Amino acid sequence: MRYSYSFSDMKNYNKPSSISYQIIHRKGEQNQTERFSVDFIINNASLIKSLKAQNKHLMGRFVMGFTAENIKSKDIFLLKDEADLDNGRTMLYICPECGDIGCGAITVKISKKEGFYIWENFTYENNYDDDMTDEESYQYLGPFYFIETEYVNAITQAAGI
Repeated sequence: MRYSYSFSDMKNYNKPSSISYQIIHRKGEQNQTERFSVDFIINNASLIKSLKAQNKHLMGRFVMGFTAENIKSKDIFLLKDEADLDNGRTMLYICPECGDIGCGAITVKISKKEGFYIWENFTYENNYDDDMTDEESYQYLGPFYFIETEYVNAITQAAGI
């Protein structure tokens, strides 16, 4: 069963969140590489829009044409491999040119408990300037509790773009 409610309702932790994805396109222009990547849809709302990640010129972590990286990312999102960052966080929306944390990324803490994958504590960060870390702008978002089978299916499909 799917539940439909707004991000502001997400402080009610006892309801599972729905997860799916859509492909987003970044046009290629001078000094800008064309990319197709994944935007997650949480409870029928675009996560990249809710996070305002496009304002920071970020794209989804799963990128068309980057098969090896997508497989590694899938393992990280399914907690079969360690998180990207030493602080235990996983990059969700990344630099479209290099995918490196040095350019800044929106990250999330991913955990698993009692048949749910949980996304919480969304943050904008990089690896060189703590003053640029922004947790406050995303306090309203999550945590999201995803039913394990739905989550694994969505992540596996996203990794296959």
